[in-house]
Amino acid sequence: MVTTEHEITETPPANPFAHLIKACPDPQCMQQAYERHRRTRNRDKAAELRSRKIAVKPDPILSGLLNGEPPEFDPRNCITLWGRPTSDVIECVKTVQQQLTAVTKALWCMPPECLHLSILEVAHSVTEDTVRALLQNLKPSISNLKNVPQDVVLVKPLVCFDNSAVALTLVPDDHSVFTYTHYRAWLHKAVSDTGVQVESRYQVPSAHITIGRFTDKVSEETVDEFVTAIEEINERLEDSALEWHVGEEREVEVRCGRIWYGGGWNEVSGERSEPLTNGKGAVKE
Repeated sequence: MVTTEHEITETPPANPFAHLIKACPDPQCMQQAYERHRRTRNRDKAAELRSRKIAVKPDPILSGLLNGEPPEFDPRNCITLWGRPTSDVIECVKTVQQQLTAVTKALWCMPPECLHLSILEVAHSVTEDTVRALLQNLKPSISNLKNVPQDVVLVKPLVCFDNSAVALTLVPDDHSVFTYTHYRAWLHKAVSDTGVQVESRYQVPSAHITIGRFTDKVSEETVDEFVTAIEEINERLEDSALEWHVGEEREVEVRCGRIWYGGGWNEVSGERSEPLTNGKGAVKE
C-alpha cells in the first residue's frame, strides 16, 4: 500500500483524508462511507425540494457566459487535479443528461469534452496571477502528480443533486486496498511537499462529475418531476457494471484557470479551452 496513515499525518499541514482512512480500515468500509454520504444527501435534498424548503437556484455566472459575457465574467481561477472520464462513463452521462433535459430545459449540460472529476483542488477562486505563482512551485513535480501510483477503481454510478447542480457520483470498489481516498491523500501529500498549501473544498467521501447546472428558475411541478426522474434513473443504475479506472484512456491533468465549467488549460500539454463562448459549446485553442 502506497500511503500509510503515519505517512500522511506526520507532515504538517494535516492531511484532511487521514481521518476517513483511519475510520475505514478496509475497502468494504470505505465504499459504505461513500454510499452512505451520497444516499443521505439525495434523500435530504429530495425532501427539501419537494417540501419547498429550498428552490432551484440558477447559476448567475453560467447564465451570463451563456448570454455572451466574456470569459473574464467568471473571476474564479483554480488549479485542480482532474480525472477525465472514459468513453463508457461519458456514454452513461449523456444518457442521464438526455433524460433530465426531457423534463426541463433549465438544466445546462456539461459538454462531453468538458466532463471531469475534481480529484484534488489545489487552489480555487483566486486570480490568474496567483495561479501562475503557485505553478512555479508545482512545475518540478507535475510529472509525478499526473501519474496514478496504483490502480484506482470507481464503480456503482448514481445520480446526485441539489438545488443548483446535478452530478454522476461513483464509489471506490470494495476490494482494492488503495482506494480513491488513499489516492487523494497521496496527492495531497505530494502537493504539500512542493511547499504549496492545498486549499480544497471537497474533503467529504465523494467522487463526482458535475453533469449539469441550472440556468433558470423551475416551477414547483417541474421540480417534483425532476426529482422523480432522478429517482427512476437511479433505480435503473442499481445494476450497472460500470468500472472506471482513473487515468484510463486519458491521463490525469493539472488543470488551471477558469475551469468551473470545463475550461482553462492543461499545464502539461498546453491545451486550452473556454467552454462557453456566446452560448456555444467548448472552444479549444
